[in-house]
Amino acid sequence: MVNFDTLSDDMKTVYKNAWLRQLYGYHQYIINTKFGLSSAQQKSLKPYILFFTDQTHWGYWKPKDNIIGLNLKLMANYPWDSVKGIFGHELTHQLVDFLAPASLAEEGPHGPTFKKYAQLMGLDPVFAVSSVDDSTLSAPPSSYGSRKEREPNPILSKVQKLLALASSPEPAEAEAALAAASRLMKKHNLKLAEEEFNEPQSGYERWMIPLNTSRFSAKFSIIGAILKTHFFVEVVVAYDYNHLANREEIGMVLIGRPINLAMADHVFHFLMERSETLWLKNKPLVRAMGEKGVAAKTAFINSLLSGFLSKLNANEKQIKQSEGLDFSAVILSRDAGLDAFTHQHYPNLKKHYSQTSSHSPFSQKAGAAEGQALTIYPPVANEKDSKEKPRKLLT
Repeated sequence: MVNFDTLSDDMKTVYKNAWLRQLYGYHQYIINTKFGLSSAQQKSLKPYILFFTDQTHWGYWKPKDNIIGLNLKLMANYPWDSVKGIFGHELTHQLVDFLAPASLAEEGPHGPTFKKYAQLMGLDPVFAVSSVDDSTLSAPPSSYGSRKEREPNPILSKVQKLLALASSPEPAEAEAALAAASRLMKKHNLKLAEEEFNEPQSGYERWMIPLNTSRFSAKFSIIGAILKTHFFVEVVVAYDYNHLANREEIGMVLIGRPINLAMADHVFHFLMERSETLWLKNKPLVRAMGEKGVAAKTAFINSLLSGFLSKLNANEKQIKQSEGLDFSAVILSRDAGLDAFTHQHYPNLKKHYSQTSSHSPFSQKAGAAEGQALTIYPPVANEKDSKEKPRKLLT
């Protein structure tokens, strides 16, 4: 990761040119795949992309000159998702001007046509508005706090309280609390699926979790299976551009309703942190058994996560037997909106399977034992309120 402001003028030019290639590629992808425009139309829509410095605006669209401008401060200091969000906002203005100019006089710059095109191109709703504040741009896209402030969700609050009980040192109490939390989430999602059965794509969002790697390892595949199977989100692995390092990186995209995304996001980071912590705890014992290095660590963490997945599967089976109903299967069968929303944003989605193999049997055994004993701790609410003033998006 580089500090753009400290680069030489020559290196700044290198980065700007790389950014332009990415932005033009994204522009071409949107108008070609989302709107099906002819080659002549696509050619006439290709804008001039300029970088500017300004204290009041993140971006602008000038129809007369066919220019999309982006604030250099945005480019140099904020995540690529935020850059694409602002650029996508201005691109939406360009498409409205080009395809439905009459709507501007009737609806204004951010009317129904603008919102329709923004949704069609897959623009995150937080960028389909007239202004965006610094907290939205700077917070990691996977963070619950990076979204518009919402009323506290009573179901999520109850789940958090049950998870607090699930950390009890008494095994029976912990298991009962974890089962109750799981049952509550399932019943809530079943109710939502039934209420919104006739409203596909209602209330869904996408959150990106940067994985800070260029290689998709088995541990991410197992965590993805945990989240998809037990936390009512769709999981997509996508390559994302890290513009401050000028390279492609892998990200895990979570898709679902905000309450499920908040929980899944917490579980992801909890599992990543606990797997590292428990590996450090077991590392001396593993080394004493003659297993060491990356192979031992990988075997331990993969087995830990697989053991935790087995525990959740067993808990699901227990709920199914006690309730006489497979909640997850019913929810997934009725939640057609999630499938439709996912397909809209990822029409060419392919399933990924990851196999694990290891020559570190003790590490595997130790990891599996830790996974079976693992309990999710409740998320800690972020009570910080941003004082930043909104910065406008030029129309």
